[in-house]
Amino acid sequence: MKRALNDPVYALPLCGRARVLYQGKEVRLSRKGLALLYYLALEGPTSRARLADLLYGHGSALQNLRVELHRLGQALGREVFPKGQDPLVLPPWLRLETSGHGEVLEGLEEVGGLEEWVLEVRARHEPAPGLPWRQELLRELASLRPPFLLVL
Repeated sequence: MKRALNDPVYALPLCGRARVLYQGKEVRLSRKGLALLYYLALEGPTSRARLADLLYGHGSALQNLRVELHRLGQALGREVFPKGQDPLVLPPWLRLETSGHGEVLEGLEEVGGLEEWVLEVRARHEPAPGLPWRQELLRELASLRPPFLLVL
């Protein structure tokens, strides 16, 4: 599905405090809602059961996830995920921005069972020694989202 030219784009900055920006202004979301969006942006399509387990980890996890998805739609002023979509896929109008300064996913390590995942993502995005052009290439490749495939 193509995005309309005037369709607003929301940004998820990878570096610094986890947040959603729209036209440079922060949109207020719960930390679990932010964690859900960042997880989808970095890991790709994920089942509702997996997300519910990561974020809540108890018997009512799927119900809590449904409530969080509803709250995301209210906060962003539009449907984020179609009803019944499983696995959940980040909509094209939400984009991960890899440039910036600060700690990767700052503040999300305290959400649910995500501490280990946040530390793994930080390790993946640590600056590696190498030529500047290589670093720029790695940043560009990191911004690729499914369904793109890169074979080296």
